Amino acid sequence: LSKVSENSAWQSFVMGTYWASAKLVILFAILCYLISGYQLSAERIFVAAALYNSSRLPIALFLPFAFQSIFECRVSLSRLQKFLELEEYDESDTTDKIIADGIANDETHNEKMPLLKVKSESSVSSISDDEKPLVELINYSSTWNAQNPAHEDATVLRNISLSVRRGQLVVIAGAVGSGKSSLLLSILRETQRTWGSLRTRGRVAYTSQEAWIFPGTIRDNILFGNPYVKSRYDKAVEICALKQDFSQLPFGDKSSVGDRGQSLSGGQKARISLARTIYQDADIYLLDDPLSAVDPAVGRFLFDRCIKKHLRSKATILVTHQVQHLQSADLVILMRGGEIVASGDLEELKQTQIYNEIIQETEKSYNMQRTESEGGANVRSIKFSISEGTDNVYSKNDSLNDLTHSRLSLPSPSISAGSYSPIAGKQEEELPYVEEDRAQGAVPWRVYFLYIRAMAHPWILALLMILFAATVQAFTNFIDWWLNKWTNAAELATKQYEKAERHAVHEEYVDHLQLGPFTFRETLTDYRNVFIAMVCTLVVASIIRAFWFRLTQVTASRVLHDMMFQRVVGTRIIFFDKNPIGRILNRFSKDIGTLDDQLSFSFFDFAMVRI
Repeated sequence: LSKVSENSAWQSFVMGTYWASAKLVILFAILCYLISGYQLSAERIFVAAALYNSSRLPIALFLPFAFQSIFECRVSLSRLQKFLELEEYDESDTTDKIIADGIANDETHNEKMPLLKVKSESSVSSISDDEKPLVELINYSSTWNAQNPAHEDATVLRNISLSVRRGQLVVIAGAVGSGKSSLLLSILRETQRTWGSLRTRGRVAYTSQEAWIFPGTIRDNILFGNPYVKSRYDKAVEICALKQDFSQLPFGDKSSVGDRGQSLSGGQKARISLARTIYQDADIYLLDDPLSAVDPAVGRFLFDRCIKKHLRSKATILVTHQVQHLQSADLVILMRGGEIVASGDLEELKQTQIYNEIIQETEKSYNMQRTESEGGANVRSIKFSISEGTDNVYSKNDSLNDLTHSRLSLPSPSISAGSYSPIAGKQEEELPYVEEDRAQGAVPWRVYFLYIRAMAHPWILALLMILFAATVQAFTNFIDWWLNKWTNAAELATKQYEKAERHAVHEEYVDHLQLGPFTFRETLTDYRNVFIAMVCTLVVASIIRAFWFRLTQVTASRVLHDMMFQRVVGTRIIFFDKNPIGRILNRFSKDIGTLDDQLSFSFFDFAMVRI
């Protein structure tokens, strides 16, 4: 509110001076004209006044707000400049510098290392496409912090050497924070290389550790902008165990998922995210622990049908903390502290001490992580205890029969949201994703009245608006009338001075101003002083009027914001299930900002013109 108040004060000052700018400019023009030794004349003064009136809009209103827009533009440009000045990722580079901080030896600090090793033409031609590695890392090190890559905390990977060919399943295991996810992100070139080489061949598909779902239908989330191919789509749905979920929904895969998949369970989001990756039909699959969000039975189904069977002809890198999947891997990699400490066949690794240490560290770290997250999970489990049966049945014929489809259904008010009764055997009403409803046509009068009541009491507001408008208009009319009298007196004084010069008589001109029953003796100096005082009073009155009106509009925005906040806080939970959080926040940010900026000017002009 402090920033809004500061901006409102500036806008009030601009609007106040705008209404008095014509009189203020003519005052400065007259004073400069008199100081130059000229005498006032009606033809010069009123032509100048008409010119200043016509030019006050671009000069007194548009120009100040243009400066404000320039300052705002500078802020935006500075943000864009920071983004555009970020370090470029040039994949075509063939060399890179070496940094001596445990990544390379000090004696090689000034050397260069090729990004890609170039083989002879004969050796390249002798290797078939299936034998060529689709993913190859050689002594690869990377960092998050490009400004200080030598810092210990900045380096995420050290001396990684890895080669994955088509048809290989590589399983990476390690404790929490050992660098497993960072390795996948490095293959995606999300980290910055500090040493070594990295090469990928073919299209890459990636599944993140936390399922990413965007607002829309389930089908849209799986297709992800790609054209719909029924056979490929059905295959992805089947091997990701989503058929049973679709059959329980009235709209099937065209059901809306809500904002960030809030109407889905964790297992459903994980399977939809995995199905999206499978549908891409890529050459390289990077799977960052996609089985952690599903039950063990569902995990076995996904691992057997999806990863082992469907992706058997692909180059697959799977990150997991589930030890039972290591036995199916063609290559097992054990990581610790951003480094590969052991790799090879599982049976060979079991004979080493490091294998037992890594497995114990992995189980311990994930158990601690699970324990820390149980506090919030226990609270949610009370509400969704009925719906937790999702993803827990694994049939003999490799088909998944979920007992529930979790939060995609809306039960009766007495049951927590997201339950499905297997005993009743019927589908509850689906929780719809509500499209944003906007009123069309003319704005009802009650909306205007509500806004006016938020500003102040209608009668008090109307009285003060009339009082301020009448005061400013009275000063404006009086200044025009006084300027007319002043110019007439100045012309008469000029004639008197010319006549006095011929007769060698010098007398100061005195005008007798008649105001009703009163007569005032006014000299040209008196006319000037009164004109200056009235113009200054008009400027002050205009600014006070603008400040007061702007203050009431800020009050109206605050009142409407508080009313909306109380309604949102007091609404039912289903409201947040139907409406995305971004939409709700947009009402509190963009719409309130419109009240503070655009509506304030429009309503001020309307009120002043009508009155």
